Amino acid sequence: MGTDEPPYPDGYHALKQWIANVHVKDTIKGSLVECVPVGEGKVDWQGQLRALARDKVVEHVTIETHCLPLIENSKKNLEVVRRMLAEVK
Repeated sequence: MGTDEPPYPDGYHALKQWIANVHVKDTIKGSLVECVPVGEGKVDWQGQLRALARDKVVEHVTIETHCLPLIENSKKNLEVVRRMLAEVK
């Protein structure tokens, strides 16, 4: 994961009652945190999206693209998140 916070599922279960909005982005961590396209980093988005759908925590997610090239990676992120959401339904 890209931060030192507890990752999914522990962090999710501890905080899910307060979740109102989810921003989807992915990261890798070396000497610095680096943003990468969704699915290429350390975040377990498949598991998190499955839990969000199962628990009916939110009705939508916001995709954040913080890696270049922005347009190409935004399209890629949208495709990946749509595929993941289709798999959890």
